[in-house]
Amino acid sequence: MALLYVNMPELVHVYNKQNIPLGKVASDYIEMRLKGIYVDLDFEGFFRGRYGGFLAYVSVDRVNLNLELVKQGLSPITQNMD
Repeated sequence: MALLYVNMPELVHVYNKQNIPLGKVASDYIEMRLKGIYVDLDFEGFFRGRYGGFLAYVSVDRVNLNLELVKQGLSPITQNMD
């Protein structure tokens, strides 16, 4: 599963040059927000991302995590339905 309209920075990429420090920061942030809790997933149809995962909005305590990542500067907004 991937986050709808969010383009996370590379953390582990085949080409190490594409890995950026912000990827680790974003990954740690998501782990801190989601570890051990239930989340709500909202789908806009059954779109799949580039790597085959379903794309969804993730909500934690009625807060949209996708939007939160963009507001925190951890991800640019994108149209990742390719």
